[in-house]
Amino acid sequence: MKRQGSCYPIREEKKRIKKSKRKEGLESRCDQIPEVTAHAKRRLGMPGQSVLSSVVAVERFGLFRV
Repeated sequence: MKRQGSCYPIREEKKRIKKSKRKEGLESRCDQIPEVTAHAKRRLGMPGQSVLSSVVAVERFGLFRV
């Protein structure tokens, strides 16, 4: 049996917090990067929710999948 270090649960907790923050802070992060949303708007030709999804696509795949 592998011995768990004392930092292991803390590390897991940090990871979990980071993940939940990523989900919550998606919209606010889009506000912080205007050039990305502007580029997405030009690509899509429409503002709104589709811009947000394209920014998510950029983060996930590093390219536009619209």
